[in-house]
Amino acid sequence: TMMQHARLKVTSWFAWTIFNIVFFAIFIQFGWAAKLRDFVQTRSSKLVVQVALFTLIFSTAQIAIESPLRYLTSYWVPHHFGLSAQPIQEWLLDQGKGFAVGFVLESLGWFLFFLLLSKFPKRWPIILFLASVPLTLFMTYIEPVVFEPIFNNFETMAPSKLQRDIKVLAEKSGFADAPIFISDQHKRTNMVNAYVTGIGPTARIVIWDTTISKMPPEQVLCIVAHEIGHYKYNHVLYGCLLAIAAGLLTIPLNYLVTPRFFKHCPKVWRIQSVNDLAAIPVITLCTACLGFWEAPVINTICRQIEHDADMFAIHSQIDRVSCAKAFAFFAKEDLSEPNPPELIKIWLYSHPPLAERIESAINAK
Repeated sequence: TMMQHARLKVTSWFAWTIFNIVFFAIFIQFGWAAKLRDFVQTRSSKLVVQVALFTLIFSTAQIAIESPLRYLTSYWVPHHFGLSAQPIQEWLLDQGKGFAVGFVLESLGWFLFFLLLSKFPKRWPIILFLASVPLTLFMTYIEPVVFEPIFNNFETMAPSKLQRDIKVLAEKSGFADAPIFISDQHKRTNMVNAYVTGIGPTARIVIWDTTISKMPPEQVLCIVAHEIGHYKYNHVLYGCLLAIAAGLLTIPLNYLVTPRFFKHCPKVWRIQSVNDLAAIPVITLCTACLGFWEAPVINTICRQIEHDADMFAIHSQIDRVSCAKAFAFFAKEDLSEPNPPELIKIWLYSHPPLAERIESAINAK
């Protein structure tokens, strides 16, 4: 069962990648992007309305076509393997919420993009990067208090020995008065997890209620210690800085490549420049292709970050056997393949495989 689930996860990842690239390519090649641009421009002369309408129609078309794949990968597979018992109506509600949030954020993002292009036609790559810096930090800041509550309810962790142990460990690590919340994930999944989120005043520890109900307290403490390690090493902020650094690399790309690309793109596309609403699917396609090839690089960095958090937990005077058992529990409960093929690990795994994590817990010096 574990191996079947692992194979399906890998297949799903590549299926989504191929689907997105093919969908965007067809939408562009058949001139639908240009036709949609012409349509929205006849409906309004205001940029904000044009962007919102284009994004709404484009996203709706994508959702409609991908719905069978989405159902298979995010509903049927978890239910088939006993990883979820979420009713179909609640799953559909989650999908609707995700679409609504995505539409709002994408519309605002594209509006800002085209606004900066129109205001700074020559310097827009630099201005766009400079605007992305505070925006990235702001989104990370508000995520736990604005977006996450849309999908889950959060309650402060009730006083208990486990809660006190977490508080003590957090205080020793410089996370004084760390807010600890329990998320009602049982309504969505049977899997277990915990995470840290937010920066500054919104930084917090979140533990899934399934983790509390299924794992012994000493193993939960190991999992939370790993998350406190992320805080100790400023990994959330580090992630923001990595995103900003990646954005910095787009400056020469947008100066040297983007104008030439749109100048020489196929005539059937009917897209003259990057400052064209019909360029949205083109940029999205390029981002999807880039995302595929940069996945090994990003995941290599992520695996090192996760390993460092593991080492923090293991060296925090926590029982190493409990840590090893917690990792083994992930393999059993979440059907995570403990020792995947090397290529799959490099391309898809943001965490070290569980076999490596168990070995590290037992043999760490």
